[in-house]
Amino acid sequence: MRRAVKLLQERPDVDAVISVTRSPAHPYRVLRITETGYVVPYRYTTEQFYPQQRQSFEDVYVRNGAIYASRATTIEAGGLWGEKNLPYIMPPERSVNINEEIDIILAEVLFGHK
Repeated sequence: MRRAVKLLQERPDVDAVISVTRSPAHPYRVLRITETGYVVPYRYTTEQFYPQQRQSFEDVYVRNGAIYASRATTIEAGGLWGEKNLPYIMPPERSVNINEEIDIILAEVLFGHK
């Protein structure tokens, strides 16, 4: 957390520093189920979806919910981050976002090995 705050202090041009981790699911690989029950790419065309290998996609990141170092003006404007944000990249093993019971079990397993 201290490094994220320091980064925010060093960069007066940014609104916030938020923690992220590399996403294991690339947007081009995300599926949805249609009203008629078919599986289709969520938002992209079939040409974007296939036949590319996952390894050929650029890295994408997801917020992990661990750190939000935000300026007071950003919070006063009603958000945790603004338009100019810097990433605080965290490894997956330190990026357990607790939303469901399975997340608690995963965190216990991961942190039990430390």
